[in-house]
Amino acid sequence: MLVSDIIYIIMKKRAKKMVKKNFTEGKIFTPMLLFVLPIMLTNVLQTLYNIADNVVVGKFSGDPLALAAVGTSGSLSALFLNIVVGLSIGSSVTISHAFGAKKYDEVSKSVHTALSFGGIFGTVLAIFAIIFAEDMLVLTGTSPEILGRATLYLRIIFAALPATAIYNFSAAALRAVGDSKTSLYILTASGLLNIVLNIVFVTAFDMSVDGVALATAISKYASAIAVVAVLLKRRGECYALSFGKLRISMPVLKKMLRFGLPNSIQNSMFSISNVLITGAINSLPTYVLSARTIATNLNNLANNASSSYMNAMITFAGQNFGAKKYQRIKKSLLICLLQSITVTLFLGVAGFLFIEPISSLYIASNDPLRLLIIEEARSIGFVTLPLYFISSIMNAVSGALRGMGYSLPPMIASLIGTCGFRTLWIYTAFAHFPSLHSAQGLYISYPISWALVIIGLVPILAIALKRLSRTDSDNVLKECEVK
Repeated sequence: MLVSDIIYIIMKKRAKKMVKKNFTEGKIFTPMLLFVLPIMLTNVLQTLYNIADNVVVGKFSGDPLALAAVGTSGSLSALFLNIVVGLSIGSSVTISHAFGAKKYDEVSKSVHTALSFGGIFGTVLAIFAIIFAEDMLVLTGTSPEILGRATLYLRIIFAALPATAIYNFSAAALRAVGDSKTSLYILTASGLLNIVLNIVFVTAFDMSVDGVALATAISKYASAIAVVAVLLKRRGECYALSFGKLRISMPVLKKMLRFGLPNSIQNSMFSISNVLITGAINSLPTYVLSARTIATNLNNLANNASSSYMNAMITFAGQNFGAKKYQRIKKSLLICLLQSITVTLFLGVAGFLFIEPISSLYIASNDPLRLLIIEEARSIGFVTLPLYFISSIMNAVSGALRGMGYSLPPMIASLIGTCGFRTLWIYTAFAHFPSLHSAQGLYISYPISWALVIIGLVPILAIALKRLSRTDSDNVLKECEVK
């Protein structure tokens, strides 16, 4: 409980101001920026902590294959994480609708259903993932020389899936009522714990991939304990947690799954395509795996900013949908697009410009493949980092649709535009054109797939907004008739 106590002390003086925010009234630009910044910092910190994991294992473990083992495990780890995150978005939409409509009893019931389901689902998922970790790595074509290390790393990471589920469902509930700062405080504390444990396990106890994995798992459980403690201490709020109320309400769960399951499938499609990319990368020299790990960490910085605005759009659209203030959804989306494109463009360009010195942090100075790894990381970054603003458009539109309760269209668009296209690309362009048979040739499929998803989603968004405008007009006419 030490982490949660520290967080509680930090938050205590500001608790009344940050308990909940109603985004159905007032200005949008500044409140959105203030709401999204903690989410963005949370995600960026998470990426920085992952970078720290890779730096520690790459430079200090003394194992030249450790960084490649962690890198090849990343796509599978992300797959299971995205399954959990996708389902938690369903709870966020459900809670934000109830909160916007001021149905506070339903908010409470939704929070307790989300936490109950999250704990059970995370445990079942962990058991499955641990059992089949090695089989999944083999299916992705993981090299026999790093298979043992990668399996060990994944199994330790998967053991923390129950904590991951509880944290994400809790954080989603807090974001739904306008509190995006708590998760930032929690991740800051648990992330620092992760870094300290990384250094201790790898340098003091002479551990390798098992050390960084164990540090990550411990920090995830610390995060789960902390966020549960925060919800318990929010007594008097409609979203406060009470162990005595923990149970699953089937009507609420059905609603959460209706919103969340398509999102989970959509997120999984991105991860499955990344798993396929990993399988293709595994056919290239081992040093490319290390370069891919570095480039992926930098890509995640831009991607996290993009996904942060998606989460913000879900909350803004969800609350205003519940309050039946449909015009504010349109205004929120325009502001979200403006802000997210600006931020992701800046981060993407900056990441590419500094990719060489950043890459040097990962690699021991005496590594004979040092220059090859840096050059390969630069080639991947060239076709992804400056173009991440396209992803921000995709995520903002997807967030608006999700917030309004349209979960199937983003899922279908992702199935076709992301998983479908990238799979086709791997088995055609990458496999049969020598000029594209490289890491750069694989990753050029990313911005193309984002653009394809946008092309699929924009007409659906236009139809959804038109329907809401018609509903809004009908409601105004009814009010006039009553008067």
